[in-house]
Amino acid sequence: MHPLISVIVPVYNVERYIHKCVNSILAQTYTNLEIILVDDGSPDNCGKICDEYATNNPKIKVIHKENGGLSDARNAGLDIAKGELICFVDSDDWCEKDMLQIAFEAMENSKCDIIAYGAFHDFIQNEKVFRTVIKSIKREQKISSFDESLPLLIKDFLTVTAWNKLYKKKIFKNLRFPKGKLFEDVWIFPKLFENCNGMLVINKPLYHYAIRNNGNSIMASFNLKKMENLEALKSWQDFEKNGNLSKIILMQNAWYLLIKIEEQNKKENKVYSEQIIKLLMENSQYVKISSFYDSFFSFLILKKFNYEKVLFFRKKIRQLFLFMRKLYFSILPFKTNRKAA
Repeated sequence: MHPLISVIVPVYNVERYIHKCVNSILAQTYTNLEIILVDDGSPDNCGKICDEYATNNPKIKVIHKENGGLSDARNAGLDIAKGELICFVDSDDWCEKDMLQIAFEAMENSKCDIIAYGAFHDFIQNEKVFRTVIKSIKREQKISSFDESLPLLIKDFLTVTAWNKLYKKKIFKNLRFPKGKLFEDVWIFPKLFENCNGMLVINKPLYHYAIRNNGNSIMASFNLKKMENLEALKSWQDFEKNGNLSKIILMQNAWYLLIKIEEQNKKENKVYSEQIIKLLMENSQYVKISSFYDSFFSFLILKKFNYEKVLFFRKKIRQLFLFMRKLYFSILPFKTNRKAA
């Protein structure tokens, strides 16, 4: 018998979408499931819908509670979960039917305690779906510690979201989602590595994250990616203060986060960039960038050169390098053919 998977679904104000969500979980090819629907004081008919599901299917349990937010709802589900494995699904999203089967097999084969899988962005407008695949790695990769995950997070090859992962329940033994945080996932993500035997990242998209033009997606109102980046940086700093991350690695990734934000080339990014530069300045002795290319530009910024001009120059140099590299490899076959002739 395969181990029981507890699928925890926080439910709030999604009566139009909850059926598709729950039905996609019930349709999983992995069948040893318990589905925990947490009615977080929803003002619509979600509580009633949850009860109807529980009446008709013994796999489904329902919790009714006062509204406490997403973290509180997930924690309530964790408190009663019986499964050896845990999965979170947002109640306006849905899953591919083989999501849990593929994730479970990857967990069995890799012996990792967390499996992170890919996802789709479903942009829904006037009942039409425009689907894209969320950026991901090209091949499977095992991550043994939080510091190994940082380059993937910076490049958006990995997300901190709770909903695209399968977990061993044991890692949540003394761990819960923080209440009162705007981006609760970025705060719990580093702590997961304290209790786990590695994370395997696979690139197969298995989850559908819905973004609707009416703004009713659980996270659609939080179109705050830059703020999320800064909140993540705060969580990294907290992790470093507790002795779980070296300050050199923290500063390296703060630098690459600065580059990422600046390359978006938006005026409103200035306040976020300046916060990161302040952090780099305060810890200049720990700013040790591995590549000479970036160490040169970080040196200029730490010497108080205009950071916007420095990073603009860095961007142009990189574009020139990539152009020359592309040009070289485009004429290489021509040179090879001439020699062969």
